[in-house]
Amino acid sequence: LTMMGIETYKPRLIEAVLGQEPPIMVVPTESADEMRRDKVELFLNWQIRTELDIAAVVAESAHLFLLPGTVIAKTIWDVERRHRTYVREFSLRTSLEDILNSLFGEHPPTELEKTGELRWAGTIPAAPRTGGPLDVEITLRFLDDGIQVKVEEETLIQKPRPCLIEPPDFIVPVKGGNDIQRLPWCQHRLWMSERDLRAKVREGRFDAKAVEELLKSVQQPSGDLSQQDSIAWRESQSATEGVEEQGESNVRGDQFEVLEDYRYSDVNDDGVDEHVITWYCRDYPGKILGWDLVDNVYAHGRRPFRVGRFFPIPFRFYGLSFAEVVRGIQDETNTIHNQRVDYGTIQNLPFFFYRASSTLAPFPARLKPGEGVPVDNPSQDINFPKWQGSPAFGQQEEAVLLQYWERVTGLTDLTLGRQPNRVGATRTAAGTSTLLSEAGLRQKTALEAFQRFWMGIFEDILALDQEYLPPGKEFRVTGRLPELVKLRDRNDIQGRYDIRLTATTQNMNRVVAREDATIILQALLNPAMLQVGMVGLKGVQRAMADFLRAYGKDPDSYLEIQAVPHSPEEELAMIVSGVQVKPVAGMDIALHLQTHQM
Repeated sequence: LTMMGIETYKPRLIEAVLGQEPPIMVVPTESADEMRRDKVELFLNWQIRTELDIAAVVAESAHLFLLPGTVIAKTIWDVERRHRTYVREFSLRTSLEDILNSLFGEHPPTELEKTGELRWAGTIPAAPRTGGPLDVEITLRFLDDGIQVKVEEETLIQKPRPCLIEPPDFIVPVKGGNDIQRLPWCQHRLWMSERDLRAKVREGRFDAKAVEELLKSVQQPSGDLSQQDSIAWRESQSATEGVEEQGESNVRGDQFEVLEDYRYSDVNDDGVDEHVITWYCRDYPGKILGWDLVDNVYAHGRRPFRVGRFFPIPFRFYGLSFAEVVRGIQDETNTIHNQRVDYGTIQNLPFFFYRASSTLAPFPARLKPGEGVPVDNPSQDINFPKWQGSPAFGQQEEAVLLQYWERVTGLTDLTLGRQPNRVGATRTAAGTSTLLSEAGLRQKTALEAFQRFWMGIFEDILALDQEYLPPGKEFRVTGRLPELVKLRDRNDIQGRYDIRLTATTQNMNRVVAREDATIILQALLNPAMLQVGMVGLKGVQRAMADFLRAYGKDPDSYLEIQAVPHSPEEELAMIVSGVQVKPVAGMDIALHLQTHQM
């Protein structure tokens, strides 16, 4: 029952996040940000779908949300340095300036110095907090028919990345409350190799002297065997996965256990506690590897963690898992099922009594089909006892337990896409629609908790993009004009926005979503509503877009992109913010002119 329930819940959780296209809807909180809304929404949906490939992370988080019942994600700005070596060929008439422009585009290397015959070395400036400039070496070779250029360079890949944290690697006070931002302290256990430690030094996070002393003092890292607080977790996980606990994993055998600590402390003795991050290693006691303010590391000024709970408990950090919720029903079902199996086994292989003084040998005999056993008086010498009772008791009890399980979990035959066994459940179409809507309402609590978890992650991704996105970002969108979208810099996505998911518990069922979209569209297209002005261009556009999405179609492939009229107050806020306002069809010109004049 536990596996069936988890595997039934998982696709619904995934659909609650990625079930609609586009999955994210951006709502500006200020009128001045309305002009950038479409570009922000377009970029954010492209980034999570293509650049981050978020689907695999959503599926894994859905499993952790159900088992062990608490999923923790950390959104970071990931900076990765890669070394590339490649050779390009040019014609003999190509100048050095054209070669550099062809190889490096808008960011050519600066301060090129000649290090040998036809060999130069230079650097490419990089953004702050990325580990300094990028080194470049260029070697030329002249051939009879052209010029060969060998380039050895460092490239920088930077983007936001949500990481799921294994439960034992996140340490919190269990009775500190369920709000991660209000906990007095929390710690994230990191596993860092020598390469990772030196990368943190280049970024300016860790102290170079402290890292060198750590690498010199600890000859061999202890790996993941030093986790005294999670021995039971690792043993139970190994037993579940069917592996034997024989030491640290191959991946973490050469990694250091570094604790990233978040807490409030008065670091400058001004009487006000600052929110501080501290990194230290248990193999290097008494000293820290580095520290910084949370506002310096994360642009949004919050702890970068988001927590989702399947069954939250008030005033406790950890919630109950799906397995814990149905544990009593699962154990009782196992007991009843095993009793039925034992009863059938005894009926198929009964034991018997026989007279010891008969011709049958005085030792436990095994009867086999087709085998004759000589006895003096079979009716008296051998007795097969008859068992009272019937297996129907177990079947009835299992059926009752399954009903209990359906009521606790909300996973009925209708939600599984099966015809109900009980008579009269779906006699009419209205009855079926009512049952489907009520079935979706039963799961609303868990689905909305999972949606809030991912909406928080998407908010952190947008905040990091607004602070650290490199200039010149280009991406292509199909089914939309223009197809190629380019962001000059992060100012193109600035603003304050609310992140919402387009998938809801109502539109996850296709039949119900299509019925609702059709009824809403018919109501809004009522001529009386249009004539009195209660419904405008914005409402008609959104209703038609919802109608097309309900049938699995992309609205951008059908609807023309038209400017939506704004209210006079919205236009005034946009003008004050320096945004150019253009007149569009459908606005009340007299009201706008009067309001602007006043």
